[in-house]
Amino acid sequence: MNRISLEATGMAINTEFQTAVNAREDESKLLLTVDHIPEMTDRLFDYFLQMGCEAYANRPSQLLTRQLDTNDHDLLAHGITLRIRGDLQADGRIAAADICIKVLAEEDAPSPFMRRAEYEAPLTDFCEFDLTPLKKKYPPHTNPEFQDVLHMVERANLEEQFRILTTRPRLVIQIPNGHIDLHPDKKACIELQADNSSFGVDDPDRAGHGKLMRFASDTEVEYEILTKACIYDASPRKHEFVSKGLTDYDREKVFHFVNDHLEHHVFPRGTLIPHTDSKAERGFRYQKQLHEEIMVAHVATAMRVACSFTWLKNHEQPSLLEV
Repeated sequence: MNRISLEATGMAINTEFQTAVNAREDESKLLLTVDHIPEMTDRLFDYFLQMGCEAYANRPSQLLTRQLDTNDHDLLAHGITLRIRGDLQADGRIAAADICIKVLAEEDAPSPFMRRAEYEAPLTDFCEFDLTPLKKKYPPHTNPEFQDVLHMVERANLEEQFRILTTRPRLVIQIPNGHIDLHPDKKACIELQADNSSFGVDDPDRAGHGKLMRFASDTEVEYEILTKACIYDASPRKHEFVSKGLTDYDREKVFHFVNDHLEHHVFPRGTLIPHTDSKAERGFRYQKQLHEEIMVAHVATAMRVACSFTWLKNHEQPSLLEV
């Protein structure tokens, strides 16, 4: 199979487009700098409940992601990531699969949150790659900014690069208006997650989905302002917890408030570090580090073998015939 270089197609993607509201994601991410915090989830969720936030929790889920790109990582080079993700059941089945393309848009100024274009649609088969659901959900007349991205993805020869297995406890919170000086007619709701992720490649020798040959892992706290109820949330209360009437300035206040409490009150200082890398971007970085370590080890082994061979050659004993 001949791989198509996206640069060779002459296609240039401008990621500084105005994303339609139906495909916008405003979120903040904080990476855990230590291996483990005892009762991390309880500590995180209890803090906001004790603050007086109305909330409900979802049962922790396991999400399995297939990360796709060309072998040269052309999509990543253009600020684009593509995933197929499913809800991993206890019996190894995949339920509620979806396909998602994310595009990182440049921000004009530093902010406590990052804004991404997120195009997501349900998918019938976790193991198949099909752009049809995205094309139907985001057609040219509603999402013209997405069409060049779609064309780029269509012309690329994509392969699965790695998988991510994430254990996700999720808490949905409504922040009291008085805490962030919000007008009584408005509402600020967020989903708060404590994601423990393993990065690896599919292990065909072990039965069942979610069996990975792991090469990295990490834990992050992530939260997003809810502008609509999550379609995968089974709670009957989910439609009550949707933000209302928020301006960009209001969003800034929400993120400053939550980040401040997470970084300085919920956990010891320095435990959580704000960052802007998605799981996909971190996975590609971990994969690159692994390849570099393998190459270093390979070179070191080759050098040791060469040195041993040279030593033996310089110190070889004469044969009996020579004696």
